[in-house]
Amino acid sequence: MIVIRNSYLSIIIEKKYIYYFLLSLLLLSLLIFIAITSGAQAIPFDDITLIFSPSSPYYFIITELRLPRILGAIIGGGLLAVSGVIIQAIIKNPLASPDIIGISAGGTLGAFVYILYLSRFFPYYTLPIFTFSGSLLTLYLILFFLKNSLNSFQIILTGIALNTILGAIITGLMLFSNEFAGDGLYTWSVGSTYGLSLLNISVMSLGVILLLLILPLLARLLSIHSISDDLVVNLGGNLDKDKKTLLIIAVLLSSLSVSYLGPVSFVGLIAPHCAKKIIPNNYYCLVLLAFIIGAILTLSADIIARTINIPYEYPLGVFTTLIGGPYFLYILFTYNTRSS
Repeated sequence: MIVIRNSYLSIIIEKKYIYYFLLSLLLLSLLIFIAITSGAQAIPFDDITLIFSPSSPYYFIITELRLPRILGAIIGGGLLAVSGVIIQAIIKNPLASPDIIGISAGGTLGAFVYILYLSRFFPYYTLPIFTFSGSLLTLYLILFFLKNSLNSFQIILTGIALNTILGAIITGLMLFSNEFAGDGLYTWSVGSTYGLSLLNISVMSLGVILLLLILPLLARLLSIHSISDDLVVNLGGNLDKDKKTLLIIAVLLSSLSVSYLGPVSFVGLIAPHCAKKIIPNNYYCLVLLAFIIGAILTLSADIIARTINIPYEYPLGVFTTLIGGPYFLYILFTYNTRSS
């Protein structure tokens, strides 16, 4: 057992957690290798060792096409997973995630408005600002309709209703856009790494830097608010302020992912559940493991999307939805069974 103490948090890391991290990182490394070598142009193993050599005939394919997609899937999936951890802990509902309560749809609408109407006035790296604004507005609407109440099922139902309305608006925008833009927006709106660049990755990486900086404080707040709300109040905690702060962090992390990958479905639902089954009570380790599992899920879906029908590609969100839909029903059934 490893014990780390600082001014923010006392962290107890059991040895078995280290094994879980090593195993998950090994699996992620294997997927990265598969993602680099697989695709319309297969790359032999011996050329990967020359990945940074301009003399390699595959240099452009690896560094300009596949590497940004790999990094985008890892970072985007990881950020969605951590956002899901925060939302589930605050709402105290295993059915909650950024896409289910409408946060991702709000971000998508903000991105659509930018791409279709405002991109000529603002540089592309400002896209996350509009995505974040759309997601934050959705969160504000949820709290407004519920009169700032954070009742678990009311948030889920209100979020699903807003998700449906926002989805209809997004579909309408695609229909009224020109055919070329509509096709590109549709692919992105389902979730895809197509067209990512290293500049996009650098912007997304800001979310990872933020996460690492606030991780001790984030883990402490999540640990506190995972217990009964009444107990938090009795202990002197500022319940509403902490919850809203954490939800804004969740919105920011998911917005950075949605900005460049689109609203990838169910990663923010599945990854936290998988992490909790392995590390149930240690939020410091749970957040990190959820990030890795989210990266694994998204990268796996992207590999399948690129290779299942070469030379054609599909949005990776199709495959996360095929996995996540049945998983959502499983959680819903088991949660209702426990509740009754």
